[in-house]
Amino acid sequence: MLIGLTTSIGISITKLSKHQQERADARKLNVEGIKDALLHPLHIGDVVPRENGNSQRFIGATTTVNINPDTGVVVTSWVTGTKTRAKYNKRKRND
Repeated sequence: MLIGLTTSIGISITKLSKHQQERADARKLNVEGIKDALLHPLHIGDVVPRENGNSQRFIGATTTVNINPDTGVVVTSWVTGTKTRAKYNKRKRND
């Protein structure tokens, strides 16, 4: 379960948007991949202001997740691309 989970930077997950649930089902994403991105991200993007609420991206080894850091709502997720994964894995090894 994702509700109540606290991300690696202290954001408490409060809700999964309807869009998130639809996308996760359509993209055959599993909860473990989403959880891993939120707890052990390869990269965390800056907060991006959007018209319908702020968004922050957590790039995980298998799954990328966008959340609203102000409300804790998981907005959407998708499979992390191989080039993106390689880019951030390389950076992590060099830190």
